[in-house]
Amino acid sequence: PKHRDVVCVSTNDGKEHWRKSFGFSEYKIHQFNSASSTSPTADEKRVYVWWNDGEKSEVFALDHDGELVWKEELGSFESSHGSGSSVALADGVLIVQKENLSAASSIIGLDTATGKKVWETPVPAKEIKKTPYVTPIIRDTDEGKEAIFASSDHGMFSLDTKTGEFRWKFDAKFEHRVVASPVVVGDYIFASCGGGGGGKDSVVIQAPPGTDKVTEVYRLSKQLPYVPTGLGMDGRLFLVNDGGVGTCYEVKSGDPLWRERLLGKCFAS
Repeated sequence: PKHRDVVCVSTNDGKEHWRKSFGFSEYKIHQFNSASSTSPTADEKRVYVWWNDGEKSEVFALDHDGELVWKEELGSFESSHGSGSSVALADGVLIVQKENLSAASSIIGLDTATGKKVWETPVPAKEIKKTPYVTPIIRDTDEGKEAIFASSDHGMFSLDTKTGEFRWKFDAKFEHRVVASPVVVGDYIFASCGGGGGGKDSVVIQAPPGTDKVTEVYRLSKQLPYVPTGLGMDGRLFLVNDGGVGTCYEVKSGDPLWRERLLGKCFAS
């Protein structure tokens, strides 16, 4: 039978501490994807992983010795490319971005100690029907943490990490698949969509922490990323597209500060 492994190695010398294997059923994925492309996340007590296959979607937690603490099934997951979003942590809540083509399309918050469902926010597939692959971006606000998402069907939006309630929504008017995660640079948030190995459209919005009012600032159209997630720092937006061309923008104005080829084909964030 097919299996996937969670592996713990030493950061000092790379030696393997432990390995935990899980069986799964084969399912249809994109040629550039794999059955274990989602990344684990961890806190001081546990390691958390979300995996899908052709039959079920499940999240599990291991302790730091590799022993299973809990496992929860989350229903079906349907996509033509497989899965790819990773889980995120916020104040004892594990956030699972399970937006997909099935009837069970939602974003779910689980208790990190028990795996029990804290909240679930439906995000049903609409007319575009392109499963997104973003990992939630967690941001601090005066009202508590928020998780920021982007997708073709639901645009850009923010959820309260404790309740799952919407804080704000923005219609990005994306017509292509969203793979790269949003990039937060101060009060500004960048998101892009694409297909066929390249970015097709993007938008930068102004959404200060704690706001419920969001405004579009500008759109970028050249050398956009489809798969790689960018980086925001010190008022600058750093992007690398799928062809390996890097660009740095002043995020407030959208003016490019530099652009150069950094490497060949790029999938990394």
